[in-house]
Amino acid sequence: SSELCVLSPQAGRFYHRPSPDADAFVVAGEEIRAGKTIGLLEVMKTFSPIKWIPAPGNPQTAVVGNYRIADGDDVEDSQPLLNLDPSS
Repeated sequence: SSELCVLSPQAGRFYHRPSPDADAFVVAGEEIRAGKTIGLLEVMKTFSPIKWIPAPGNPQTAVVGNYRIADGDDVEDSQPLLNLDPSS
């Protein structure tokens, strides 16, 4: 498969949006570039941005697929968060 995904860097609570009344950081069908924030990870009351950083050899742009978990769900280390399709 040519599908890529963004993995959680550690266990915590993952949010799709910067605040409950804000839009999601990314939406399905949107083309993104390396370094784009796709969500926030809360660990011990500290919020850290999760960015798409492609592995060496992967494309620097991709199209957002779908979130693999619901907004506000707890996640484990290395759990897939978001599907991406490489841009052509």
